[in-house]
Amino acid sequence: VAAVAQRKRLLKALRAAKWNLGHTAVALRLSGAPAVIQYLKRLGLTAEYDAAKADGRIKPGARKA
Repeated sequence: VAAVAQRKRLLKALRAAKWNLGHTAVALRLSGAPAVIQYLKRLGLTAEYDAAKADGRIKPGARKA
């Protein structure tokens, strides 16, 4: 039950942030984008993430060195 609620909350935050992982991390008070990716994997949302990348909802950003 808790995982279902977490999954819904994460999806809602991702959609609100237009799939920007950094903004999602801030909204959910996580340590950063890597934490969001960990939750994506843990909550079984990798298919949704891959679909968002494939259809252009996720834009490639500048990588920090």
